[in-house]
Amino acid sequence: MDKFVSKIKGDLKDFNHKDFQNFHDVSNISDEFCDIKYACLKINESHEFHVVLKYLNENNEDEYYNKFIREIENLRNIDDNENVIKFLGVTKDPSKNFYSLVLRYCGNKNLSDHLKEAPKKDWSNKIKMAKDIANGLNYIHSENIILYNLNSKNIMIDNDKLVISDFSLAVSLDSQKKPTAIKITEKNVAYVDPKNFTHANMANKSYDIYSLGVILWELSSGRPPFSKNKLNIEELKRSIELGKRELPVNLTPVDYKELYCDAWDRDYYKRPSIKEVISCLKDIEFDLEYHVYRDSGFIPKIFYQSNKSHEKACLKVIKGSSENEQYLFIPEGEIFIGRKNSNDIVIKDHEIDKRHAKIKNYQGKVNIIDLGSKSGIFINGEKLTFHTLYTLNINDIIKMGHSTFQYLPTGKPNFIDSLTQIYNAEYLQNNLANEFENSQNWCLLFCDFDNFKKINENYSRAAGDHVLAEFSKLIQNKYIYDKDIFARYGDDKFIILLIDAKLALAYEIAQEIRPSVDTYQFNHNEIKLQSITLSIGVSGMNSSVKNFNDLLDHAKKACKNAKEYGRNQIVIWENEPMTTDIVSIVIF
Repeated sequence: MDKFVSKIKGDLKDFNHKDFQNFHDVSNISDEFCDIKYACLKINESHEFHVVLKYLNENNEDEYYNKFIREIENLRNIDDNENVIKFLGVTKDPSKNFYSLVLRYCGNKNLSDHLKEAPKKDWSNKIKMAKDIANGLNYIHSENIILYNLNSKNIMIDNDKLVISDFSLAVSLDSQKKPTAIKITEKNVAYVDPKNFTHANMANKSYDIYSLGVILWELSSGRPPFSKNKLNIEELKRSIELGKRELPVNLTPVDYKELYCDAWDRDYYKRPSIKEVISCLKDIEFDLEYHVYRDSGFIPKIFYQSNKSHEKACLKVIKGSSENEQYLFIPEGEIFIGRKNSNDIVIKDHEIDKRHAKIKNYQGKVNIIDLGSKSGIFINGEKLTFHTLYTLNINDIIKMGHSTFQYLPTGKPNFIDSLTQIYNAEYLQNNLANEFENSQNWCLLFCDFDNFKKINENYSRAAGDHVLAEFSKLIQNKYIYDKDIFARYGDDKFIILLIDAKLALAYEIAQEIRPSVDTYQFNHNEIKLQSITLSIGVSGMNSSVKNFNDLLDHAKKACKNAKEYGRNQIVIWENEPMTTDIVSIVIF
């Protein structure tokens, strides 16, 4: 004790233990490293102050005061911060051998207990709690101090603020002292950086970031990590060392989920700093949520900040919902693609990184670059190498997450139907003739609305235009893949050209399209429109097809027969060697 008195006590407030009253244990804060008691400090007859007295669990006097002094030095180095417990002084209980710390009282409920009662879906409050913890840790790290034992049981709920309360194992990186070897228990094993399992005397700030990542997950789930684990502690430690982590919680904001996954990365060099954590928490976007079970048919929303149709190159959206913009025109210079709203092209998909790709358009050459995305970029089925420039060529198919695009170096407006934002008939005639020689497995669906003029007559021309545009989005997003071509042939007629598809597949697709249109509820200006049906003619490659126009004519004739057979039907054109005008298979 003499060492303590001579070294540090003279600089501290030494409270008279007799001034404390109303003692009681605070068992949910105490742990294997210390015991905590609540007390009321009487200032005068009308004023009293709530405090806690902290006793370290150490019987050896030298060891006790070594730890005691280190904790005091660390606490005194922290600027007064609302998210870090305030050190007030020391006191000596006559019934005990050693001094105790006097700290400001921050309530009797820790974060772990609080989360059991907190609303599960209150994300604004979860983010606020995360910011409180990160703010406190930032002040601690700014003083070059590592906590080394951060977990939800030593973060207290002080009214509406969270307070980091335990510095038992904290160590200053400016001192020559090594961290105390942390005892791994069932209570703290999930929060401890797995490197501490084998290198107990090593520490850096990334160790606290790992613990913070686990706590961020705990905020999202409302339960302690691995609380459903059935492994013993040694088995769990081994699993964590090998990369085992809790699974993300369904409907967690993707930005938040990505943040805690980065924080608990096995490679501590890849973990963010505490300032980067704070920046990410300020920039959380809530409109994109993580889905544990994502439907394979998921259609991501795509937004483009500027879409000037006079540009000479564009991306055609093959799969994705782009708010009536089927063609994303690429200006000279650079544009960025990612899920964050700060990008030029925004794709709301959890498989897309915050900043996923960059497109450079200079001197007529358009390059795409993967910016280190986790899910990658695929060009014509081949994964693009990280940070490698790829020069896009006509009709290249670009896949990012659940979205698919086709690159068109001359996205001329006269090839695009202005109402439906899909190809027009002129595109078919100008671009498919030269490709026909390689068209062994082409099939064509000719779609014609039944009695469409009644929509215009019974409602308005605007209602009819709305139906055509809505139908185009429905077909484009659900039935058109990769190299397939969807075009408006004229008025209420549409063509679907299936590349590398046999007649049986074309027939199956037609079978899906016809009833989906029949049952689709078209609304315009909040008015439900009458039921709308579609007649479809299907044609495929055979000996009578010499060019694209033959394939088109067969589908048109089949569609005409479907109309004659009563409408809302599918007819396949067949051409056998013994006959030239057989129409068969009518589907009601």
